[in-house]
Parts: sequence; C-alpha cells; structure tokens
Amino acid sequence: MHRDLTKKMAEHYGIPQDVLLSWLRTLNTARNICAHHCRVWNREFGLSPKLPTSITKNPEWQDFRTIQRNKVFIILTVLQFMLMRCASTSQWKSRLSELLRDYPDVSIAQMGFPANWRELSFWRDDERGRFAWFYYLLTKLKMRTS
Repeated sequence: MHRDLTKKMAEHYGIPQDVLLSWLRTLNTARNICAHHCRVWNREFGLSPKLPTSITKNPEWQDFRTIQRNKVFIILTVLQFMLMRCASTSQWKSRLSELLRDYPDVSIAQMGFPANWRELSFWRDDERGRFAWFYYLLTKLKMRTS
C-alpha cells in the first residue's frame, strides 16, 4: 500500500502506521478465512494485530494488553474501533451482541472474549462506551494543549 495513503489512514484512526498495517494484514487474513468457509469462532490465527503501545496517545487500548491476540475477539475489537471512527451510527456492535445472546451454547471464552469484555473500552453500552471515540479525541486534544 502506498506510504502516503497509509500515513493518512493511520492519522485518521489516531494510531501508528505500523499498527494500521498489521490490522489490515490481520483483517485480510480473517476475510480470506471467512471467504473459504473456514471456522473462526475458536480458531487461533497465525497473524496477530499489533496494538498501540503509547499510554498517553492511545489510553483506551491499555485494557487490551492482556487479551489473547490470536483469537477472533481482538479482530472484532479492531473492527469495532474502526467502525466507531468511520461509521459512528453503525449498529454492528448491537447485532454482534444479539448474535452472541442468540447462541449461548457457543463458548465466547474459546473466541478469546475475556469475562469482563462488555466493560472494556469500545464494548461498553454506557455513555463512555458509546462515545469512546469522542473521549479519545478529547484526551488527545488535552495532551496537545498541555
């Protein structure tokens, strides 16, 4: 991918360029697995997305430091983060929650979901969760003015 384009995309999402590239590779791999009708729910992916490491620049990602990065949950989290930025009115998170509720016999632990996943940033249903991207931008603005 063209370097200038990835730089603009990374800036749009507020993440380092190398993180964005790892996300795109991981999403491409997951897409290919789905396109070939392979299972994903309890799969261990060979490719793991990098996460932003800066506590000051990306504090909302600190919740995910201990999450397994080779399971589908982290890929879903990356998708949720990206959708919050580019499709803020998307109902994808709600539809995913409904799907998980409709199939309670499917082990979300095997998908890499931690027990407290609904309390993590990007997944909360409270005001802070719905507006996680807004809070993230406010944090970035505060850092720039300090």
